[in-house]
Amino acid sequence: MILISFLHILAFALIAARMLIYKGSLKRERLDNVITFYTLFLFTFTFTYFEDTIMIYENARLFKSALKRGEIFNYYDFALHNSAYPLNANYNLILYFIFAVCMLPYDICCKLFGEIPLFYGHIWYNILVSAIFVFTGFQFRRLLKVWKTDDKTLELMTVLYYMNPVLLFCTAGFSQLDIFYITLFLEGLILFEKGKSDKACLLWSLPVAMKGFPLLVIIPLILLREKRLAHILKHTAETLSLTAVFHLIYGSSEGWIRNQEHNPHYEKLFSGKFSAQGGSVSVFIILYLLILFICWVSKKESFRTTILCGLSVYVFFFCFTGWLPQYAAMAGLFMVLSLLLIEKPHYFLGVETFFSLAYIFSVWFKYPDVNNTMLLGSKNDPIFKDFILGLTDFKYPLELAMSVSTAAGIFLVIYTALSAKKNENCKWDFPAGYLYLPMMPVYAMIILSAIINYIS
Repeated sequence: MILISFLHILAFALIAARMLIYKGSLKRERLDNVITFYTLFLFTFTFTYFEDTIMIYENARLFKSALKRGEIFNYYDFALHNSAYPLNANYNLILYFIFAVCMLPYDICCKLFGEIPLFYGHIWYNILVSAIFVFTGFQFRRLLKVWKTDDKTLELMTVLYYMNPVLLFCTAGFSQLDIFYITLFLEGLILFEKGKSDKACLLWSLPVAMKGFPLLVIIPLILLREKRLAHILKHTAETLSLTAVFHLIYGSSEGWIRNQEHNPHYEKLFSGKFSAQGGSVSVFIILYLLILFICWVSKKESFRTTILCGLSVYVFFFCFTGWLPQYAAMAGLFMVLSLLLIEKPHYFLGVETFFSLAYIFSVWFKYPDVNNTMLLGSKNDPIFKDFILGLTDFKYPLELAMSVSTAAGIFLVIYTALSAKKNENCKWDFPAGYLYLPMMPVYAMIILSAIINYIS
């Protein structure tokens, strides 16, 4: 734990050096690349989450068994009766196929050299996730070039993409599967912004089949572009095509139905409610429908409306549903893109710092097992949560943190909307330290957690 603390303190030192050595101009420097890849190294080898990947690996292993035995079209029934985690095969089969491919080198090594602890397989998977995260940075740059972004903005936005705390935490940090649908979504968005709607929607059918999150923004984007009902239905059908095929094959199977009953994720859409009409209504669904109506009647489509649409959808989703930590990944992506619309990006980054601090705190408080297993070598008791509760008798630390992240998220949407309306462009004339400001709370909380684990 002392080593982990030292490695993350070194990140602070690199950022301090960046601020002191290059304080005269704001542009992408070599030291920015060093800080970026050093941070990726830290998130890959010292800070990660293994618990979910254990279950995902088990179901990926069963995917290979089902394929060998000719049971692939009965996969969920096969998993129900053969898995060590029988009610956790709730992802689309595509994700288990991808994970099985990712873990092939580990499986081959186990066959050649005998059983190797799965820990090393996790590290290998972390390396792959980080590599794909780096690749999405190149996709991000291609998207900005489609929008004809100038060179200075392109370089600084690249730094901000790699150093976005929410996106980094949800992908390289959390070691989940979200990076796979993000890279496909970005590729589809590039096609969509080039005017190739049919190709984009057909490609988007793959990430939508993996996890439904991209669909939340794809439907509004279709409505921004198309006002003709036939074309709206065509593009929607294209986007849902693979999902429809999946449900035709697996939707009626006992294994799939029981898994969905055990993990009814759709219920989270109704967790943020208020009283109306003598009952309860979902805050998110109301806001989402309003976004759909606005997109449909809007006569202006541009990269500004695309970004604002995505930011609004995913921030509202984060603020008003019962999220799991990885659900915030797409919100992180559109937070970075939103900086293109802000004349004074450092204001946005300052508020985003509060968002990231409150988000990470909420994750570690709401899901203490996440924090306790993310630091390599950490203990299993809810140490971080117990430590914070031991400092104060305040009864609502989680509620306070979630209130801060909600307030910050709503402010960022409103601020971006006002800036987009003014057709403002970002002006890079602020201290370089703001580039790393949103990441600072993440470094600090990791160091604090390592120290708490060491002394307890």
